[in-house]
Amino acid sequence: WMRGVATGGSGAAVINIQGSTSNGLLFYDAGTGGYEFQSDNTTTRILRLSRTALGVNGVDIISATTTYYPTISAYGSDANIGLSYKTKGTVARYHNFYDSGVLQAAIGGNSTSTSYLFMRGGAPGSAISAQGSSGNPTLTIYTVSTGSIIFQTNNTVNTILTLENAGNVTANGNTFTACGDVT
Repeated sequence: WMRGVATGGSGAAVINIQGSTSNGLLFYDAGTGGYEFQSDNTTTRILRLSRTALGVNGVDIISATTTYYPTISAYGSDANIGLSYKTKGTVARYHNFYDSGVLQAAIGGNSTSTSYLFMRGGAPGSAISAQGSSGNPTLTIYTVSTGSIIFQTNNTVNTILTLENAGNVTANGNTFTACGDVT
């Protein structure tokens, strides 16, 4: 059975499941709607769960014990299921990734792009490439200010190629200086 109670202090309502420890909380929607979680009695939505008609695949959010990571994964009756997520709007939108509150990576794009960055791991090897329908998409790698681009092997200091802002290229310990514009 289930009961809803108001707690002391903040006055937030609590849904409490009673009974066997194997009981879970099941929300059932007989229509095509979804569920919304709001922060107050207005339309301030903080989370919406929606479904598609005849959907067979979904998302599983799994907690973790100490020293392990929580997991967001796809599940369903299909044999191979990917995950998609997207931003909203037509101007600069970013997918930001943080570690302990510090930005580690940001992925951005625009709504009119016909090319995209593709990353793959596994056999025969990992790859980063430009893909898309724009004919011959270009992969551009750059730094800000006077930073260098360094390629290494074995995650060590074995640098095999360094591209410097001054136009110098160092390959396997040999430095080559470009004359004129480097493109």
